[in-house]
Amino acid sequence: MVFRSWLVYFLVVAFLSTSCGRKTAPEQVPGDQTCEGMNCENEGASQAKEAPVQKLVGASEAELGTMVSIAGGEIPRPRCNPERPDLCRLRFITFDNLEVKPFKMDKYLTTVLEYRKCVDAGKCTEPKSGDRCNWGISGRGLHPVNCIDWNQARQYCAWAGKRLCSNSEWELEYASTENRNYPWGNNPPSCEYATIFKDGPGCGSGTTSPVGAKPQGASINGVMDMVGNVWEWVEDDWFWSIDRDKRDDGSAKVRDPRLPMRVKRGGSLGSHAQDIFAGNIAPAVATDVYYLGVRCCGSSK
Repeated sequence: MVFRSWLVYFLVVAFLSTSCGRKTAPEQVPGDQTCEGMNCENEGASQAKEAPVQKLVGASEAELGTMVSIAGGEIPRPRCNPERPDLCRLRFITFDNLEVKPFKMDKYLTTVLEYRKCVDAGKCTEPKSGDRCNWGISGRGLHPVNCIDWNQARQYCAWAGKRLCSNSEWELEYASTENRNYPWGNNPPSCEYATIFKDGPGCGSGTTSPVGAKPQGASINGVMDMVGNVWEWVEDDWFWSIDRDKRDDGSAKVRDPRLPMRVKRGGSLGSHAQDIFAGNIAPAVATDVYYLGVRCCGSSK
């Protein structure tokens, strides 16, 4: 009996010793992921915090409304991107070595701050809000006003003592008489030059940039944001083919009565780099608003 008691005692001690020495896996918390083997090499990247988005600084309030004098000149027949013949076709239907008279163009896109003054004066109606519209969002005063239709753009320019640019005027400043591929020259579009789609809309920010925040993208005469940020309404009706009544002085091509389609230029925060070779010329119904803003022009006097 004594022998059996000692035998049981030694077996119990041996069992407890083995159990205490065994390492048990930690409890897995729901949603928690451990790192093992080859999966460890990417652990740091997956857990790293995103770098803060750099705050862009553009034009000051005092600079808003500045106009640039454009000497005028002939718009040469544009070169084309062989990878995007569709854009080449759109650009060819509009220009055929037109001679543009001298004019003035706003250096910056019209801002929310400027447009609000027109609304407060009772001369403009409020833009659409919500989605990616800048109207009514705190901190967007120096961003371009967007979500306005063609009539709203026209009303604003008239209130400011200006007018909508003609398509030919816009093209001349975009490409210049040097026939540039882009306002800044011939380097391909990137977020260094323009607020476009790269890692998401607005160079990954999801929104527009303050006007003038991309000085490297300025045109030959210093006009800002002619590529990206917001589309720009111009005065012209949209024609699907080269028309015989084209304006030899570069003024807007319109019909009486007006056609339902207008011309928009420049692209927006949602434009991809490969789509911008032709200055992003496209038709738009006059009542469209999304991604659309305005830049005004005036006479050279």
